Parts: sequence; structure tokens; C-alpha cells
Amino acid sequence: MYKNHYCRIHTIFFHLLLLSVLIIGFKVDVSAADPSLTQDGEGRYCINNAEDYYKFVDDVHNKVQYNGSTVILTDNIVVEGEDSQYARTFAGTFDGLGHEIDFTVDNKKNSIGVFPFNFNTASVKRFKY
Repeated sequence: MYKNHYCRIHTIFFHLLLLSVLIIGFKVDVSAADPSLTQDGEGRYCINNAEDYYKFVDDVHNKVQYNGSTVILTDNIVVEGEDSQYARTFAGTFDGLGHEIDFTVDNKKNSIGVFPFNFNTASVKRFKY
């Protein structure tokens, strides 16, 4: 009698633990999928200033999906770079609209670039740096 009761308690505990892990994992994935940038009337994501640039870089590193989307640079900006590994990929279109990113780097060690990620399947146009 006690052995059967003990087995049921462990089974219920295991299922609750498994359900908790699935719910927590699902919440993390959902929150990481929303872009931080705002969209204009044409549905393009806008980098309006240095803060937006850093949001964009963080988004791509956090697996935000810009696949098939267009990201535009609406003004000239000044940003600072840092050492980075090209761990993530941007797969959309980056349109600088003729604007410039003034990119400065204090510490040059590894791979450093205006966009610290891979552009293997991306398109970059009308951009100055």
C-alpha cells in the first residue's frame, strides 16, 4: 500500500517538474522573439540613433528574427564598437538610405565590425561607414 502511494507521489512530482521546465523555457523563447526596433509606415524597422543601433545588435545576438525584413538607417549616427565573435546571422536587408555610421573602436583584439554578426544571407545597400 505504501509503495504504490510513494510511486504516485513521485510520478506527480516528476510531471509537475517537467511542466514547470516547459513553461519557463517557452516564456524565454517568446520574449526573445520580439524586435526592439519600431517600424515605419512601410513596415521597415528603423535605426534612428545610436541607442537603436545597440538594440538592433542585441536583438540579432538574442536570436530575434529579422529574416526577410528591412532595417533602415534614418540618420547619421556615432557608435562605439567592441570585440565580438560573429556568432549570429542577420538575414534581412539593411538599407542605410545614404546615411553614415561613424564607428570607433577603443580596443582592437578579435573580430570587430560595424555589425558584429554574419551577413551571409543579407543584403546591405546605400550605407557609408
